[in-house]
Amino acid sequence: MKQPRWMVVALLTLCAAVATAADGDFTFVVLGDRTGGHQEGVYGRVVEAALGESADLYLTVGDQIEGYSANPDRVRNEWTEYLGIVEALDGPLYQTPGNHDIWDGASEELWREVTGREPNYSFDHAGAHFVVLDTSRLDNPAELPLETLTWLEDDLDAHREAQPTIVLYHKPLWYNFVAVGRDDPLHELLVDYGVDAVFCGHYHTYAADVIDGITYTMVGSSGGRMWDDIPEHGHFYHYVVGRVGDGGLELEVVPLEHAGRWEHGYLSAAEVHLFDDIRRGTFSFEPVFVGERPGGESVDFELTVTNPVDDPIDGELTWDSRGDWSVEPGGVEVELEPGASRSFAFTAELAPGGAFYPLPWVELPVPYRADRAFRLGSYPRILRTEVARPLVEPLVDGVIDELEWLGAGVTESFACDQGCPSDAEQTRFYWGYGPEHLYVAAECRQQDPDSIVARAAERDGAVYYDDCVGLFLAPAGPAEDVYQLYLSIRDVVFDQRIFPTDGGLDADADWNADFRHATAYEDGVWGAELAIPFSELGVEAPTPGDAWRVNFRRKQMAAGAVADWQFPIDYDAAGFGRLLFLGAEAVD
Repeated sequence: MKQPRWMVVALLTLCAAVATAADGDFTFVVLGDRTGGHQEGVYGRVVEAALGESADLYLTVGDQIEGYSANPDRVRNEWTEYLGIVEALDGPLYQTPGNHDIWDGASEELWREVTGREPNYSFDHAGAHFVVLDTSRLDNPAELPLETLTWLEDDLDAHREAQPTIVLYHKPLWYNFVAVGRDDPLHELLVDYGVDAVFCGHYHTYAADVIDGITYTMVGSSGGRMWDDIPEHGHFYHYVVGRVGDGGLELEVVPLEHAGRWEHGYLSAAEVHLFDDIRRGTFSFEPVFVGERPGGESVDFELTVTNPVDDPIDGELTWDSRGDWSVEPGGVEVELEPGASRSFAFTAELAPGGAFYPLPWVELPVPYRADRAFRLGSYPRILRTEVARPLVEPLVDGVIDELEWLGAGVTESFACDQGCPSDAEQTRFYWGYGPEHLYVAAECRQQDPDSIVARAAERDGAVYYDDCVGLFLAPAGPAEDVYQLYLSIRDVVFDQRIFPTDGGLDADADWNADFRHATAYEDGVWGAELAIPFSELGVEAPTPGDAWRVNFRRKQMAAGAVADWQFPIDYDAAGFGRLLFLGAEAVD
């Protein structure tokens, strides 16, 4: 085992090993994710700012391009765009493969061609040793291929004397495993060979810890979409500077848009995990339904607040009436001891003719340190209604004939994956039914045919990574089976049955629905049509007045966009909207 001879200067709660003299002083910069919903122009500004560090070399933690396209020309163009941004760097650049860079065999070969490197590689600089590990297609450190583990162990063994040894990989396996007490064979291997520091990305959130002498840093976004723009949550555009010298390795976080430079160790992994607990455990909304075309009507709902932390909550809960919504009262004082709960009543109103999204937003400060609070925010559970009307059976050919769908329920308002109005191109869903079938159609504008993503070729392949439409159907209501069906632009199906268990939810991936479906693309629009037998969903034909719980969406992968009907999308039917079946007399 390499002896711990290097000190990583990591202020606040981080510990350090013993320092020795450096082989050579140098500075490096680690850039965070650029993509995963890249924000135009941000990465270029980060690169420009990093030039001021006088760095000797630059590194990334992955996700240089959006990727996930079956069109090789499009992927090459994305790499060309990326290389055009980083050509301004005044030192060598070493990229780490992310899941947006390598997702299949073809993208892996293109990685080799574009970067001139293997997905796993290493290099030396001024006495230091750097290892780049490919975790682009892994979610568990135990899944690292034996060939990769053998290469890694041989490489680390051959560089025991390096000072320091630094490892980079994209998905932060340490954050989800060793940081929360789960077995992590990769961490154990890195400890055995005296690795000093590890840099990762993927979640667009900053966090850092020292575990068994290894300083771990989850570098946040350098241009990819974030959940919010609150630095205290680890969400801020930044890069990390490393300085190697006589004092060891010193790390510094450099925000792009917020004043000052921060000490490494600003947020621990435990605190960022606590944020997830706060998000899940503090707010509980009583769901309320609105009509098919809400506007000008008031809905009353209840919010229960529970204190999930060890300190009292004493602050103001405030509503931001975003978009066309208003909420009364606009704020209330909340005082709660640890573990205590209290319910509050509110009234929301959508302006006549107003857009459903964005929904109103509520915030409450929840303390997680003596000097800091997590700004918890959430949308209420205002659930939508769509209708299905009786139809003469449409021809299922993927071509949306307005006469065939005349009288169908039609939806045109959707949300992005963060609750804002969808940034996908125009999308429209149609709903109808007959004596034996539920009829669904989707009309998706996509003017650039070269932007189409369609890789999945077999049933139950990764259709959800293609341009696709998706349905979540719960005919029997919440706490019963949910049937998930995705149909790609290539007319490939992914389907499964989600069922409740004592521990939550589980999936029957072998469930395959026998239904008719077709897609077609013409003049910048692709259509999907489905005729789903009620018998395949385990129910009788509905009668007028019946209601199912449903949700549905469209994905436009090249744009990194989704169009979700009921935000947020998940498998719990309690958060679905409803599909109301009307009688023939309701047809205009």
